[in-house]
Amino acid sequence: MRWTFTRAAAAAVGLALLGVSVAVPAAVAAPDPGVSDPPGTVLLPRAELNSPVTRRVLATDGTHRVLLQPDVNGTWWFWWQTGTQAPERSDTSFGTTSAVATEGVSASGGHAMFKVAGAWYSAFAASKTVQKVTLPSLVSLVAATPDGWVQWNGTASARVLERVRADGTTTTVPLDVPLTSVSTAPPNSARAANHAAADGDGVVLSGSWGGTSAERGIRWFPFDGSPSTRLAEQQYSAHAFSLSATDVTWASEAWNGTTPPPFPKRVHRVAKAGGTEHVLDITDSVLVVDGTAITGTSTAWTGPAQFVTWGGTGDHSSRLAYSADAALANPHRITGMNATSVLAEGDDVLMTDELPAADAGLYAVDAADAATLLTRTTAPVMPIRAFAYDGTRLVEQRLDATGSSTSTVTRAVSSTGVPSSVAATVSTGGGTTPLTIAASAGRVLTDGSTTLVSDFGAFPVVDDSTTLTGSARLAELSGSTAVVAGHVLDAASLAERYALPGAVTWAVFGPTVVWSTSRGEVWRRTGTAAATRLLAAGCALDCPAEVGVWGDEVVVQPLVGPLQLRRLDGSLVKTLPAIPAADSPHPTALTLEDGVLAWVEPTSGGPGVLRVMDLLAATPTPVDVARAWRGAGVRAVELRQGRLAWVSADDRGLRLAPSPITRPVHVVKVESSAAAAFSPNGDHHQDTWQLTAILTAPLAGTAFVEVLDANGGLVRRLPTGAPLGRLDVTWDGRTDGDVAAPDGPYTWRLSGTSTSGGPLAPVTGSMALRRTAPAVVVAAPQISSSVSSTGLFPVSWRTTTAQPAWSEVTYEVQARTLRGGSPRSGWETTYWPWLTGTSATGGTFDLRRFQTGSRQWQFRVRAVAPGGATGAWSSASTTIPVDDASSAAHYVTGTWARQRVAGTFMGTQHRTATAGAVVDVFDDTASSRVRVLVTTCPSCGKVRIRVDQGRWLTVDTYSRTVVRRHLVYRATLKRAQHRVTVQNLGTRGRPYLYLDGVAFETL
Repeated sequence: MRWTFTRAAAAAVGLALLGVSVAVPAAVAAPDPGVSDPPGTVLLPRAELNSPVTRRVLATDGTHRVLLQPDVNGTWWFWWQTGTQAPERSDTSFGTTSAVATEGVSASGGHAMFKVAGAWYSAFAASKTVQKVTLPSLVSLVAATPDGWVQWNGTASARVLERVRADGTTTTVPLDVPLTSVSTAPPNSARAANHAAADGDGVVLSGSWGGTSAERGIRWFPFDGSPSTRLAEQQYSAHAFSLSATDVTWASEAWNGTTPPPFPKRVHRVAKAGGTEHVLDITDSVLVVDGTAITGTSTAWTGPAQFVTWGGTGDHSSRLAYSADAALANPHRITGMNATSVLAEGDDVLMTDELPAADAGLYAVDAADAATLLTRTTAPVMPIRAFAYDGTRLVEQRLDATGSSTSTVTRAVSSTGVPSSVAATVSTGGGTTPLTIAASAGRVLTDGSTTLVSDFGAFPVVDDSTTLTGSARLAELSGSTAVVAGHVLDAASLAERYALPGAVTWAVFGPTVVWSTSRGEVWRRTGTAAATRLLAAGCALDCPAEVGVWGDEVVVQPLVGPLQLRRLDGSLVKTLPAIPAADSPHPTALTLEDGVLAWVEPTSGGPGVLRVMDLLAATPTPVDVARAWRGAGVRAVELRQGRLAWVSADDRGLRLAPSPITRPVHVVKVESSAAAAFSPNGDHHQDTWQLTAILTAPLAGTAFVEVLDANGGLVRRLPTGAPLGRLDVTWDGRTDGDVAAPDGPYTWRLSGTSTSGGPLAPVTGSMALRRTAPAVVVAAPQISSSVSSTGLFPVSWRTTTAQPAWSEVTYEVQARTLRGGSPRSGWETTYWPWLTGTSATGGTFDLRRFQTGSRQWQFRVRAVAPGGATGAWSSASTTIPVDDASSAAHYVTGTWARQRVAGTFMGTQHRTATAGAVVDVFDDTASSRVRVLVTTCPSCGKVRIRVDQGRWLTVDTYSRTVVRRHLVYRATLKRAQHRVTVQNLGTRGRPYLYLDGVAFETL
């Protein structure tokens, strides 16, 4: 008996070992791996792949050819072709690597030697065989022969030129001159270039021999040991060699130095036996000649155009092809040929034309430049790695031939499911960084090496270059809430709201986020409310549940156990047979919409199958929809407005199709924001009421927001549209009859249907309209010491009229001091905010908060009604006395003692029993009224007080009981800086004077 031990089974065994009882869920019917796309499926057009790797004809024996080109999905293969027959694909592929055709290629007859990803391959056209070849580690040059290859082998003891045959025999090429080095450096590292060529008779290469620089150049070495032929002197970077039965051709690069002498860029042709070297200088229209071919009567060469990048369109001249006769005379461009490879075949030259796409293919070009199509090249298309669908827009991440992301594009989808052409493209940084995409109500979120959020058609809006760390799972987006790597973000700004503790999987619907931890706990949090646990832990580690949320519905698939349908409050609605969990790295991805669940379920040894199930049906049963591709860490399916989107397992293309579950899909509010009140009074502050809402689907035609009064009467009917599922409505406070609506409470409701005919669940709310705010009165102590011994004193305020219950006001309270502390300068023009938006009707003022020593304070208060209407300011002022312990108090004569006494102003007073003792207190700013603050008592006597050397006034400070902070003197004066003098008279039997401070007031 054979056992299959899955991740779920392992978790079940682990739970059993922990003593936890596990109920084995009822099994569901296995999916059908042969299911085909359902009726009504729309295949999204796929963009052609502008590969950075050129297609090539590698070898030909005159009848049979070896080709290198990608298939429709961008995978590169060897292909066989005979004559004009359709190419036959070999069994050897190279994936989508960009290394194809960049590391080395050499052809001789029907045999090609080809290097890709560091490995050499030998391909024979006639026998249709491919063999991976292991070369010695020090081989630095390879040239194909019809039955093998020639290699320059730098062994530990010597460097030798060797001939290797297909049967594995190796012989040393006889040399009549000592070959000391060969040229192997390519002129341009981004392209392959042949630095030698061979046939059945010999090999031609660029090198040096004899050990002197005078003997560097191009030589032909016959295999039969006959004397070699020096074909040309030293060339700079000789490359792109090719042979005919009698001749050799190659290209050389320009050199502007002095050693060796300067060379222009050239094409060369000469007989193997030597003789006249035909030379043609090349203009700068060709950047690098990277291929040549010769027949008995013509010479051809190709290369990329100067300053034109690969993949350009325009005149399709990203690569150029040229031809001349055998003497390199009459050179001319072969117009319309954007050749990526060139090879001689009999009297013709084979060229692979790349652009435009409609002309791409393999051509035979004769001496008169007439081109005959041998086979059409089917352009590969970009595979889709990641996508998102919100019911109105489809976003897709496309890959290039290397498997790297080229771009993310978006297209609109009609209400009937027909996609438009690409509407916008956004770069996502390229590279191989995996990308996850989410879309909601006209906004798209992408997360890869960076996180971006944008509106469709306007990329990007926000780029958060700080990579979020956390669990690697899908980026999710719903309304204004995004979740990336376990962090909940504001979708508009990407500012983080909070993190999801221990989150491994998650789902979001508006402000509600549901997530599961690695222990299988399931939590829910809505907005700023505290998180609530919906499901307890199911294991000690590595058993996260899959979750989905839509409206009030939550679906949970534990790693072990039945599928659960719950409410947001955690109550269980029903349990269903478990959806088989996929083994890593493809976790089951759940998509939920109005009670319909969609997922891609793995099949044994094959692709996944897209399935749907109506959870609200009496007997929920999975329905197979199509074969679907499952990528690690990316979403497998979207379900929006009863329409499914997925990536086909057959061709990695996007599909759209109606769900087989056809009941109408309800439209519900994802989230909304509406002003609780407004004040249409023309002050340009909250003059209109605004409702913004995001729905699960766009609304058909014109929807309406109705405004109702307190009696339910219709006041205003506001038309609106929600083509993306988002709406924005304003009301100016006027009725349908264009009359100002009265102040009071109102309600509003949104009505409409979705574009697919689904009903809209009620969306309602309330608001208050108020154009004015009431007046207020303010009370503050004239002198703070009358109510305070600490300098902190109370200020109170209230409205002059009672307020209705539907419109409670708040208050703004501000304070200011004298400018520079001087009444001559007036009050400061700027108020400091003390309290804002408070509903309190009083507070304790603490001047220490404002870090100033000013003793003159003015307060103002106004009421603010809901909606922003403001009342008039009302004000009051307070004076803080100069304390007896202040530096402004000068104790001139007599004996004075400072006492710390509770209940005195600022906690101190000065005592004297000396008759004639004098103290002067100075106003360091300015004032217009003076009061003296003392403690009165049974032992307190008479004192004299005067201002600025004026008349003395005698005051008796006696009282039957001790009274703190008592004002015993008041004088009204001209506004100026003043000096107050207090003298103790030493009354018999009650000689004491207790000074607590002096108040200098500004009227």
